[in-house]
Amino acid sequence: SCSGICRFNMNILLIPSKERAEKNYLYNQIQENNVEYKIFVEPQDYNKYIEIHDQKNIVIIEQNNMGIAYVRNSILSWAVSNNIKRYWTLDDDIGSFYHREGTKMIKDNINVLEKAEKQFIENDFGIYALEYQQFAWSAGEREFSKNSYMDCCVCIDVEKAKKSNIKYRTKFALKEDRDFAMQFIKNGYETARSTLYAFSCPKNGSNKGGLYEVYSYNDREKETAAVKRLIEEWGDHCVKLIEKKDGRIDAKIFWKKINDKQERLF
Repeated sequence: SCSGICRFNMNILLIPSKERAEKNYLYNQIQENNVEYKIFVEPQDYNKYIEIHDQKNIVIIEQNNMGIAYVRNSILSWAVSNNIKRYWTLDDDIGSFYHREGTKMIKDNINVLEKAEKQFIENDFGIYALEYQQFAWSAGEREFSKNSYMDCCVCIDVEKAKKSNIKYRTKFALKEDRDFAMQFIKNGYETARSTLYAFSCPKNGSNKGGLYEVYSYNDREKETAAVKRLIEEWGDHCVKLIEKKDGRIDAKIFWKKINDKQERLF
């Protein structure tokens, strides 16, 4: 334990945020543990955020209402221009952090990010993420799952992204995180999700702010269009349009086929 404020030796946290200026679990964790962070906000929200957060921790992106892919890309560009080697990007509504002991998920604090970073660096991944708490408990002996989905709580190797010109592509809005991970894999980098460390957050569209407007109305047209664009980009051997039990349209990604060199038969 440390006296006074602990300073975890972790990479900077860069947080996209929209209409959620109020203090919450994540911001309390950041301040209690003196973690370096920036909140990326739209111009229209700036005044609300400086009432609550220190001005030095706020970055104003250029435009309003351009969607999360645009914001994520603004964050990546900011990291590149500030010579940041790696950063965590965390959704602003994360509710808890956990570590796993066997099949038990034990509530923890933000220092799980520092522990996860060690796995990230040792394995030289392109992206490393925390697992959702509801899935991590069943991982068995594995410390991480390679080359699959990752969102909400993600550490990105900026140098690899810059070298291979990997960006969040706005044409895949709502599925931009999948496309982003797929680009890393296509460029020869492995990605992974830690199963030893996890987080929880509300279901999409269940809390105001962020992407509430999109997810709460289950916009099937937008979701369908995004999946179709993914299929056009990556091929139907890599991406399939599916409908989930709750009626939401989603993309099933065949991750192992992204770098499949086998000739396809038509």
